[in-house]
Amino acid sequence: MCVVFAVFSAVVCQTWLLLAAEQNSPPVTPQVPAAPQSISWRASYRKAWDESKATGKPMLINISAKWCLACRTLEQQTLNQPQVQQMVNENFIAVQLDADAHRDLVQSFRVTGLPTCLVVAPDLTIEDRIIGMQPANTFTGRLSESVRPDIEMASTPGPASATQPANGI
Repeated sequence: MCVVFAVFSAVVCQTWLLLAAEQNSPPVTPQVPAAPQSISWRASYRKAWDESKATGKPMLINISAKWCLACRTLEQQTLNQPQVQQMVNENFIAVQLDADAHRDLVQSFRVTGLPTCLVVAPDLTIEDRIIGMQPANTFTGRLSESVRPDIEMASTPGPASATQPANGI
């Protein structure tokens, strides 16, 4: 019985000391992590193009499909990185297109594989075509090159232009 009382007394004493220490110390403000930034994706190609024309910013069109493993990997390992999100949000009008839902539009872009990210100028000129999974540093490097008008994109396959959006896309 004495052992139980001694343990109980020790716990009560430690609790009392902790409470006394808390009263004498400044209040602790809980650290709340900053809300994660994410890319501001537009769901409509038409609205993204209108915004691109109004702002003069190029569109970044991410073409993917729900069944595409490489697309999910790009989203999870590259597009979720803070430096990618910041660059896209500051320099592009971002739009996501589901390849299965917008087959005609995707064909008009001459997409040969998924995922494909297109950098499209407000005049609908395709400035760059990024195909497949890219690490964040490679991806931001390509985007940096595409927003600088003095650098010609080496990966643009011939003169191409995007399609004017049909109503409702």
